[in-house]
Amino acid sequence: MNTSKDRSLRTVLLPHIRRYRLSLSVLLILQLTSVVTMLLLPNLNGRIVDEGIANADVDAIVAIGITMLGLAGLNLLASVSATIVGSRISTGIGREIRNDTYSRVQDFSDSDLRRFGVPSLITRSTNDTSQLQTAVFMTMTVLATAPLLVVGGTVFALSANIQLAPLVVLSASCLTATVVLIVRKLIPNYAILQTSIDRVGRVLREQLAGIAVIRSFGREQLESDRFGAANTDLTATARRIGSLQAVLLPSVLVISNFGAAAVIGVGAILVGKGSMEVGEIIAFVGYLTQILAGLSLGAAMVAVLPRAQVSARRIREVLETVPTVQDPASPHTPGSRRGSVELQGVEFRYPGAAKAILSGVDLVCAPGTTTVILGGTGDGKSSLLSLIPRFSDVSAGRVLVDGIDVRDRRRDDLYDGMSYVAQVPALLSGTLESNLRLGRPEASEADLRSALEIACADDFVFRHEQGLDQEVHHSGKNLSGGQRQRLALAQALVADPRLLLLDDPFSALDPETESNISRRLREALPDVTVVMTAQRVSSAAGADTIVVLTDGRIEARGTHRELSTSSPTYREILESQAALR
Repeated sequence: MNTSKDRSLRTVLLPHIRRYRLSLSVLLILQLTSVVTMLLLPNLNGRIVDEGIANADVDAIVAIGITMLGLAGLNLLASVSATIVGSRISTGIGREIRNDTYSRVQDFSDSDLRRFGVPSLITRSTNDTSQLQTAVFMTMTVLATAPLLVVGGTVFALSANIQLAPLVVLSASCLTATVVLIVRKLIPNYAILQTSIDRVGRVLREQLAGIAVIRSFGREQLESDRFGAANTDLTATARRIGSLQAVLLPSVLVISNFGAAAVIGVGAILVGKGSMEVGEIIAFVGYLTQILAGLSLGAAMVAVLPRAQVSARRIREVLETVPTVQDPASPHTPGSRRGSVELQGVEFRYPGAAKAILSGVDLVCAPGTTTVILGGTGDGKSSLLSLIPRFSDVSAGRVLVDGIDVRDRRRDDLYDGMSYVAQVPALLSGTLESNLRLGRPEASEADLRSALEIACADDFVFRHEQGLDQEVHHSGKNLSGGQRQRLALAQALVADPRLLLLDDPFSALDPETESNISRRLREALPDVTVVMTAQRVSSAAGADTIVVLTDGRIEARGTHRELSTSSPTYREILESQAALR
């Protein structure tokens, strides 16, 4: 097996296992009790034959039978208790690993999320964690029993009759060789399986998110074929693994039965020579069965551990990833929070990109002003805006908020007094009220109503019979695009920000609604710094400063009136959009 994968398994599990030392001690005692009672039963079974049945001694049969019943009952109690304790430990460890993975992902920057991909992170947090949880449970309840059965069964078997020892060695060797051969083929297939699961999840997520576009272009069959190819790869890998696992159990049974038959055959010869009793043969067969059962339990773990090792490696990659955006060791705090923003010589490029998406950007947004960054698709508007809340770090230059470089501030401190509205709003499942209170849980109902009025969302909210209590589905899928944008804006306003960042917030709204919201924002937030991206001139017309961004560089800046006469690019945008009305 790959040693690095072994280290991954230990690295991920060991910190959590240490927290369950007491439970593990109890589990070990229960496992020992279960194994000892199992090892005593074959010897008692042989004694019933030799001392009771052979001598027609009913009292001996009853006495030994009662002892066997007592041991069987104790074995049942210990086994059930061990399973319960093992289940509690494994589920607890699974919960903690999911929490650790979730916490680490929460610290990821946009580039970190892009590197792993959302489907892969979901698979690692759910499917891979479940594989580790299953492996822990199997190890606690199965693998811990296996060596005890093998060692104990061997000792008792040899004490019964050492002449049959070669049969034990031969049977165990054949079984071990079979298991090693199969597991060498299983391990690489498990790695392929997890990658195939990621691929299916990625394709399915893309198709479900873009199903309207796919249907509009009549590309259902093409996408169906793409999903079918990913699904076929996953199925083929799963079948290979299933075939290998299907060979494993019958092989164990065949070797076990051949071993038992050999013991009975050789034992019959020894009984005929008078060097062995019939009860000893029965006891030896019982011990051989337990030895091979222990090896079989180990073989069952073979079907679990390789996949767990692959899953541990994938989870370890997440846990050991150092986020590209981190809080400073010695953070600075501004003396006052006025919401000022300044960009000095900012350059930004995505990891691995040959060309910077932003170059030489200098910009000052004074408190109480509205700055609109205008440009076409791909000009870097959203990338520029995302640098202010430090979703990503600049490649060169500085971004200052309230006079301090954002890299010198703790992110929770930076976000205090800042609200951000994404280009595609993602509301959380719950109610309208729970979504609106996300940034300020203590907000009063009057605050909620005021924010909804400014965002022109009060009409459709309060027309509904449930008002603020109406349900919101995942990502707000039960609302229109315009409703989601207005609710996202209201959500940002409830937080009472000093700095409001809006990424093309009016793209799904009609011009009249957009104009009303812009006017209400200016009236209601005279002291708030607003930085907004936009593609339409109508979104920028009333701004204090309009920045025209072209290919990641600032081409012009000024008011609407100034740019209408001084900037050819702005006039071109203005004329082209006017012609479309």
